This record gives sequence, structure tokens and C-alpha cells, in this order.
Amino acid sequence: MSEKNSDKQSSRPKRSATEAELARIKRQNELLLEAAGEGIYGINSEGNTTFVNPAAAQMLGYAADELIGQPMHALLHHTRPDGSKFPKEQCPIYAAFKDGAVHHVDDEVFWAKDGSSIPVEYTSTPIRENNKLSGAVVVFKDITERKQAEQALRQDSGWPDARGSRAQGEFRHRRKRRSPGGSGTGEGIGLDCECGKRHDLGVMAGRRFLRYPWMVR
Repeated sequence: MSEKNSDKQSSRPKRSATEAELARIKRQNELLLEAAGEGIYGINSEGNTTFVNPAAAQMLGYAADELIGQPMHALLHHTRPDGSKFPKEQCPIYAAFKDGAVHHVDDEVFWAKDGSSIPVEYTSTPIRENNKLSGAVVVFKDITERKQAEQALRQDSGWPDARGSRAQGEFRHRRKRRSPGGSGTGEGIGLDCECGKRHDLGVMAGRRFLRYPWMVR
């Protein structure tokens, strides 16, 4: 009997240390996501949201808990900029956890809660667990001001719309499809902009949240 009691007592410090470490990791993840100015959210292999950071929720006009567990494509990526339907099967975000590649897009829109469209630039990075694709982390930013500036430049230059669109496509609007480096987790991949380092931190934090979904509240 005394030996059993002794075993129980010796296991308590181990459990306490583990719980403290998990709490530390959880807090670190929360700080990373809260500090990021870009929108960051994760989806599982079913396309349902596993986490979303405050910047993403604010840009989309939702409370964070309204998005958790929801199918993000049907919620915010269902329609193309020209108003045509956007099938999930053609979505680069979903493609990331089907083909295992990183997809970078800057010519699409997300749809906010109020029904308005937001021009976005985003990167969808696949997540692997035990060598199996299990979801993706999406990092995005609102590029409304950039689009407005480009439109103003075309007008000031007197370019016809077709020429302006073609030049814009050659210079700015490009779609990238890259294979994730190293272990295939997408670590170190971010949007091609001056804030790339913050995007990388966001992707790393997102990977942790997908790995430990029970940490998300």
C-alpha cells in the first residue's frame, strides 16, 4: 500500500510540470497570433476552421467564435471577384492539403459578414501530421489600398483597361504554386511582402494550433 502511495506522489510533480509546459505553449501561441497584423486561420482536412486570430476575425467582420468549426470556403470564399461561383474543388486554399504544395494568390476576394468583398493576398500552407496531410494554415492581408492605387495609376496614365489589366497581371498579379521545403510542413513560407517574417511566425503558430486543437478556445 505504501509503495502505491509513493508512486502516486512521485507522479504528481511530473503531471504538474507537463501541465505548466502545455500552458506555456498555449500562451505563446496566443501571443503570436494576437500580435500578427495579418489575418491567420487554420482549417482541418474537412475544410472547417480550427482557429482564427483577432486580425482575421476583425477584417471579416466576425467574432472569432463565430468562425470556429465553420466551413471557411462556403463562408468567405464562395464567389469570385466577377460574381461567378467559386467551386471548392478549384480553391487554392483547399488544394494545399490535397496536393501538398504552398499556394500564393493575390487576385481573389474574401467575403465579409456584411456581404462586402475584400481584395486579398493570401498564402495557403499545408500541414502534415505523421506524414499525412491534415489541413492548412492560411495567412492573408487586405489589399484594398493597393488595388485602389493601381487603379488610380492606370487612370492617371491613360491606359485602356485591357492594357492596364495586362500590365498589372505581369507586374503584380501572379499565382504561385510551390512545394513546401524541408519536412513539407511549410515552415518559413509567408506572403511575398515586406512583412514576410511576421507571416512566417503566424504560420508556425498556426501549425502548433492545428497540432494541439484542444488548446483553442
